[in-house]
Amino acid sequence: MENTIFDKNPSLEEYHQTSDGQAFYTKSNALNHARTLEDKAVKTVSRGDVAAAPEPKAKKPAKLSADDTIAAIEKAENQEQLDAFKDDKRSTVVAAFEKRTKELAEAGSETQKEE
Repeated sequence: MENTIFDKNPSLEEYHQTSDGQAFYTKSNALNHARTLEDKAVKTVSRGDVAAAPEPKAKKPAKLSADDTIAAIEKAENQEQLDAFKDDKRSTVVAAFEKRTKELAEAGSETQKEE
């Protein structure tokens, strides 16, 4: 987890953060500032807590529905675009992938014959 306060202050072991996001080296300064806020909470953030915090998991991209995937396959203009779908195991998608692969191969061989 990135924490620029600790990055910019390598010897700092903790800081105090008010509810408006302001950071203070001393708790007394944080408490004094918090008195001016509606939410008077002050949170102490320790370097060890930040280092031990797990990295947020990256969200997987949303998987297209089978119908949307098939539509994209049908619009693929070349094998490179089509290859984005080669690992999809849904039977209807596999069938559309194989059909479009064959169509592109046939179109490629016809183009070569014309040349």
